[in-house]
Amino acid sequence: MKTPAIVILAIAASVIVVAERDQILDEWSTIYPSEPTLKNSLQLCAMEDRQFNRLSTSARRRCYDKWLPVLETRP
Repeated sequence: MKTPAIVILAIAASVIVVAERDQILDEWSTIYPSEPTLKNSLQLCAMEDRQFNRLSTSARRRCYDKWLPVLETRP
């Protein structure tokens, strides 16, 4: 009996997640930050530009450069 390819892929993905858990969580927290100012900056960029890619480090950096000074000066 042959094992379906999806089962093999699921097992491989599980092994990768277990092995790289900390790196995956670190990357996730940079893409979806819990800090309110960073979170609001990314939301503003996404509303302003529908093509905004929060997976891109350079796009996030440009977004923070643009919005953090504005958001941090608000009361």
